[in-house]
Amino acid sequence: MRTWEAFSGFMKAHFAPSLRAILSPLDAWLNSLPDWSGKVCALGLFVLACLWVFTLKREYIYLGAPDKAGWRDLRWWAVVFLLPYVAIYLFF
Repeated sequence: MRTWEAFSGFMKAHFAPSLRAILSPLDAWLNSLPDWSGKVCALGLFVLACLWVFTLKREYIYLGAPDKAGWRDLRWWAVVFLLPYVAIYLFF
């Protein structure tokens, strides 16, 4: 525990002032954004991920599968597993 305190004190003394000077404009800009903007960014990333999986080639998706049944299509499973996260960000 004492080592961590020494390390933390060293980092704060040497890096905090320069990082604060560099990152304070970004911090001020992010604080000026409305609260819902984070939700929009997260939902955008989830939608982007859902769209990206459909750019994968069909041969890659079914690699190692015994047949090419529709329920084995991992692209649709990715969308199914991302839907609860989308719902959480939409409604909460």
